[in-house]
Amino acid sequence: MSAKVSRDFVFNTAVHFEGIFIINSYEINLTMLVNTEDNREQNIALERIKYLINECLENSIFVNAKETKTIDLYLKAGLKVCPLPDDPFDQIVGAVLLQKFNVITEQKLYVTEIDIKSAICDDVKFYLSADDEIDFFQNENVWWNDNSASIFDYTKKSKKEKIVELKKEVTDWNLIGLSWKEKRKSNKDNGEIVFIPVDK
Repeated sequence: MSAKVSRDFVFNTAVHFEGIFIINSYEINLTMLVNTEDNREQNIALERIKYLINECLENSIFVNAKETKTIDLYLKAGLKVCPLPDDPFDQIVGAVLLQKFNVITEQKLYVTEIDIKSAICDDVKFYLSADDEIDFFQNENVWWNDNSASIFDYTKKSKKEKIVELKKEVTDWNLIGLSWKEKRKSNKDNGEIVFIPVDK
């Protein structure tokens, strides 16, 4: 039987909208179904969500992916950029995060609903459901459909539309200890003393 749980998160992420850089704060609430009875998998799924929010989204900038010149300028300034499929309104941010959370947790925790509000939207709360039909959920080769901790996938094109550079920041879950498989300890390195009974 699946348990239903919820969790609140707060993070700060700037937005670039209509040529203006705006500091913004977000509050989200996730309603989730726990689809695994394995406590370790439950914990890892939640830690993956926390990692994405605290280490990747925090202090980044939401930008419409079509604004390639703006993205280039932010990248040259050394800032973390998070391209979105549309302008960075709360509904778009919420929908993208809902999809990304379900991809990285591999539905061991399944986000059924997300409530999102931010300072720039006058603290109006928006509600999104995994059942909503959102067309960009099916987009291929985008960060919100990538199982890594990446929040960035950006293809820079020349005037002739030839790809000249592909940037993709990827964090491997294994490297940060959030893999589903538990590392096995070698008997040689664990420092255990083994007593073997010997017959006299």
